[in-house]
Amino acid sequence: MGDDWQAINRFAGSDISEFRALHDFNSRIDDKTEAASRLALGSVDVRKLSATFRCEQQIADVARSFVMSPTQANNRHIDKKVSSNRQAAGPTLKIVEHVDSAKERLDALHDELASLVKRHTAREPLQVFVLTRSKRSGFPDGLSVEALQSLNTQYLPLGLDVHWDSMHATKGLGRDHVILVGMDSGKKGFPSDHAPMDNLIEALLPDQPDPWEEERRLFYVALTRAKHGVTLLCAAERPSMFVNELLQSEHQASITYVPLAQIKRVLCPVCKKGWLQRQNKYLSCTRYPYCSNKRFDKTALG
Repeated sequence: MGDDWQAINRFAGSDISEFRALHDFNSRIDDKTEAASRLALGSVDVRKLSATFRCEQQIADVARSFVMSPTQANNRHIDKKVSSNRQAAGPTLKIVEHVDSAKERLDALHDELASLVKRHTAREPLQVFVLTRSKRSGFPDGLSVEALQSLNTQYLPLGLDVHWDSMHATKGLGRDHVILVGMDSGKKGFPSDHAPMDNLIEALLPDQPDPWEEERRLFYVALTRAKHGVTLLCAAERPSMFVNELLQSEHQASITYVPLAQIKRVLCPVCKKGWLQRQNKYLSCTRYPYCSNKRFDKTALG
């Protein structure tokens, strides 16, 4: 039993292609020795489990359309419908922009937690996940282990049981509300253009047609940890390509978008994933050097 949409352990050597081709496993065993014959599976029957008992239908629909997005190069995910017995009355996803600075990023997180405090009226604490891509390093500016670990102490007396963790660590778990921080393009953002990977494992595994395939599945896992609502916090000057994709999806009725006024940004014309930013006398993509777009900006000469 498994779910290829939640296969997020490539860094440990997991090869998702074996799961996807399980029905063809026997014919791919070239070695006919007795040892190899014991690997034979017999007939393989694929049964799709389509019910989810964790999240609202709106969250399930948005997450499904995201992981099955036609924008992916050679999308190889197994398609299936996901049904929930939970139906929300209004939007279940919220995208909030903030100024790209350490202070504003942390302030945006506290503002969102304060908003949850105001809306929560039940006697039992509201269970909240605050998720970062990593729990060891590479935190977006303004976030730190100390700041994230102190959230529960600050907000439990106010009715929120806040738990900070990495997206990977919460697979299989769930909470009432999930806040994803650092949904930015470029350095310390998500998706990561260069996720940590052992060179030997990378060499042994087949190539991924889409370089963000696993990051996309990780985002799916993060979204579907929420029972009732998800909030994405992103830098207005350089929102994540995943945020941009959600804003252009067919599920606008399920998304509340809170943009930052008077912020202008230009999509990189080369990769069409990052955003152009001015650094000294150069104009470059937020994804540089993974996107090669960097050039001398004459307007910077004044």
